[in-house]
Amino acid sequence: MNDTPDTPNANLPRLRGHHLICLTSFKGEGYDEPFVSNLFAVTHRLEDEGACIVVEGLDDVCVACPWLDVSGRCSEPKSGEDEIRRIDALALSLLETAPGDILALNVLRPLVGSPTVAETWRRSACDGCEWETVCGPRWVDLLGGDAG
Repeated sequence: MNDTPDTPNANLPRLRGHHLICLTSFKGEGYDEPFVSNLFAVTHRLEDEGACIVVEGLDDVCVACPWLDVSGRCSEPKSGEDEIRRIDALALSLLETAPGDILALNVLRPLVGSPTVAETWRRSACDGCEWETVCGPRWVDLLGGDAG
């Protein structure tokens, strides 16, 4: 999907699979100040626009990531590109969406908070993630006090 500033979707944030879910737990923490500032900007755009465009690969969050290499791939030592693509695919499957879809925030939030999505995501993507201690309390709340 190619949106230019003259098209209605030009201001919608572009989000890859795992960011659709992980941004729901964003509380102001990240790799460094430029990354966190960008996360705030993306989440504010998402709130303001009320929707996002689902993309494959690099998105509006990735552009400020310190692990983004010159080829546009994730070079984070623990997860890296293959793991990121695996959890992107998992997120898209759980949310029943695909690249190119426009996903409304009022649809996204209940999907992420549904017991099936929350439990599967926590078990299949969160366990062992470096951000687990940051996001963990959110999943405890979603799962009714059972994050383990």
